[in-house]
Amino acid sequence: MSATAPSPERRFSSKYGGMRTNCRWENGRKQVCFPLKCSARLHSNEVMGIFGELFPADAGLERARQCVEAYLSTALAKSSVSNVDLTLRFIPIVMPMDMHERYNERSKARVKQRIYDCAPHLDYDVFVSGTLEQQVCEYLRGIAMSAPHLHKFGITLNQVQEFEQILNSATDQILNVQLDRAQN
Repeated sequence: MSATAPSPERRFSSKYGGMRTNCRWENGRKQVCFPLKCSARLHSNEVMGIFGELFPADAGLERARQCVEAYLSTALAKSSVSNVDLTLRFIPIVMPMDMHERYNERSKARVKQRIYDCAPHLDYDVFVSGTLEQQVCEYLRGIAMSAPHLHKFGITLNQVQEFEQILNSATDQILNVQLDRAQN
């Protein structure tokens, strides 16, 4: 039985702590790439402590995600966009600039399934050392990149504009909620 490494082109999936990971071989060694979406959703303080050293942007990304999701779910439910049959899957790519070549931005409209996958690069430094306001703005900027593509799903121009207005006003609304929570 020989222990030769597969070719660099070989990729496969494996389970790691309940998360799907993509693995590949580079220079004869197995490299594990954690999907940032999953690592950003870890809730255990112990696990976040371990991964915080590997993924220093995760704490800021998770904080921004929680704030934005809470606000957008309420705001979009009250808008004309609420009756649109569309799933917008936002999977931000947050990593240092030198890694961007290996992990390109990618978005895809799955019109038949009514799914739009939006995976833009977000500014890594903002999530490592930025303020909450900067992190929320950067997260919303990434979501806003999906707006020009929503017409592919039959969304009207007025609905797209309403979606953009909700995103534009979100930062102030989110920060006001956070300020109220801090005062109470």
